[in-house]
Amino acid sequence: MPENDDSLGGKRALCGFNGNERNFLRKEIWDGDRFLEVSWFWNPDAQWISPGRCPENFCNGVVSSDDIEAAPPVEEEKVLECPNCYNTFSYKVKYAKGDPRNIADIGH
Repeated sequence: MPENDDSLGGKRALCGFNGNERNFLRKEIWDGDRFLEVSWFWNPDAQWISPGRCPENFCNGVVSSDDIEAAPPVEEEKVLECPNCYNTFSYKVKYAKGDPRNIADIGH
Protein backbone atom coordinates (compact mmCIF):
# COMPACT_ATOMS: atom_id res chain seq x y z
CA MET A 1 0.00 0.00 0.00
CA PRO A 2 1.51 3.39 -0.97
CA GLU A 3 2.41 5.66 1.96
CA ASN A 4 0.30 8.54 0.64
CA ASP A 5 -2.79 6.35 0.12
CA ASP A 6 -5.78 7.96 1.83
CA SER A 7 -8.25 5.29 0.73
CA LEU A 8 -8.78 4.11 4.32
CA GLY A 9 -10.63 7.14 5.62
CA GLY A 10 -7.83 9.68 5.31
CA LYS A 11 -5.49 8.17 7.89
CA ARG A 12 -2.67 10.56 6.94
CA ALA A 13 -5.02 13.50 7.42
CA LEU A 14 -6.05 12.12 10.81
CA CYS A 15 -2.37 11.97 11.76
CA GLY A 16 -2.00 15.65 10.93
CA PHE A 17 -0.37 15.42 7.50
CA ASN A 18 -1.20 17.70 4.60
CA GLY A 19 0.89 16.39 1.72
CA ASN A 20 4.34 15.87 3.22
CA GLU A 21 4.02 18.44 6.02
CA ARG A 22 2.15 18.44 9.31
CA ASN A 23 -0.75 20.86 9.54
CA PHE A 24 -0.89 21.35 13.32
CA LEU A 25 1.28 22.79 16.03
CA ARG A 26 3.37 20.29 17.91
CA LYS A 27 2.23 20.25 21.52
CA GLU A 28 3.41 16.88 22.78
CA ILE A 29 6.37 16.58 25.13
CA TRP A 30 8.33 14.52 22.62
CA ASP A 31 8.30 17.39 20.13
CA GLY A 32 10.65 19.93 21.61
CA ASP A 33 12.20 21.93 24.38
CA ARG A 34 10.35 20.38 27.32
CA PHE A 35 11.63 16.93 26.34
CA LEU A 36 15.19 18.25 26.20
CA GLU A 37 14.80 19.67 29.72
CA VAL A 38 13.97 16.25 31.20
CA SER A 39 15.77 13.87 28.82
CA TRP A 40 18.40 13.16 31.51
CA PHE A 41 15.66 11.27 33.37
CA TRP A 42 15.80 8.49 30.74
CA ASN A 43 19.57 8.61 30.15
CA PRO A 44 21.23 5.51 31.69
CA ASP A 45 24.51 7.46 32.05
CA ALA A 46 22.90 10.18 34.20
CA GLN A 47 23.05 10.02 38.00
CA TRP A 48 21.69 12.38 40.64
CA ILE A 49 21.20 12.60 44.40
CA SER A 50 17.82 11.39 45.65
CA PRO A 51 16.01 13.66 48.14
CA GLY A 52 16.08 12.53 51.78
CA ARG A 53 13.34 12.18 54.37
CA CYS A 54 13.56 13.26 58.01
CA PRO A 55 13.75 10.23 60.34
CA GLU A 56 11.94 12.04 63.17
CA ASN A 57 8.60 10.44 64.07
CA PHE A 58 5.55 12.14 62.52
CA CYS A 59 7.64 14.70 60.63
CA ASN A 60 8.19 13.25 57.13
CA GLY A 61 10.01 16.43 56.07
CA VAL A 62 11.87 16.18 52.76
CA VAL A 63 15.41 17.49 52.33
CA SER A 64 16.09 18.50 48.73
CA SER A 65 18.90 17.10 46.62
CA ASP A 66 20.51 20.55 46.46
CA ASP A 67 20.52 20.81 50.26
CA ILE A 68 22.02 17.34 50.58
CA GLU A 69 24.74 18.18 48.09
CA ALA A 70 25.59 21.41 49.94
CA ALA A 71 25.54 19.84 53.44
CA PRO A 72 28.82 19.28 55.28
CA PRO A 73 30.16 15.72 55.05
CA VAL A 74 31.03 13.62 58.10
CA GLU A 75 32.93 10.51 57.07
CA GLU A 76 30.68 8.85 54.44
CA GLU A 77 27.49 10.65 55.46
CA LYS A 78 26.08 14.17 55.33
CA VAL A 79 24.74 16.17 58.28
CA LEU A 80 21.28 17.46 57.34
CA GLU A 81 18.73 19.71 58.97
CA CYS A 82 15.04 19.05 58.37
CA PRO A 83 13.25 22.11 56.92
CA ASN A 84 10.06 21.20 58.88
CA CYS A 85 11.13 20.28 62.41
CA TYR A 86 14.77 21.49 62.31
CA ASN A 87 15.98 18.10 63.51
CA THR A 88 19.67 17.53 62.69
CA PHE A 89 20.57 14.02 61.53
CA SER A 90 23.19 12.03 59.64
CA TYR A 91 22.19 10.81 56.20
CA LYS A 92 23.88 8.35 53.87
CA VAL A 93 23.59 9.85 50.39
CA LYS A 94 21.57 7.77 47.93
CA TYR A 95 21.76 8.12 44.17
CA ALA A 96 19.27 7.49 41.38
CA LYS A 97 20.14 6.72 37.77
CA GLY A 98 18.36 7.44 34.53
CA ASP A 99 16.50 4.57 32.93
CA PRO A 100 14.55 4.38 29.66
CA ARG A 101 11.77 2.62 31.62
CA ASN A 102 11.26 5.62 33.91
CA ILE A 103 7.83 7.21 33.72
CA ALA A 104 7.81 10.99 33.86
CA ASP A 105 4.74 12.69 35.31
CA ILE A 106 5.09 16.12 33.74
CA GLY A 107 2.39 18.74 33.99
CA HIS A 108 2.14 20.87 30.88
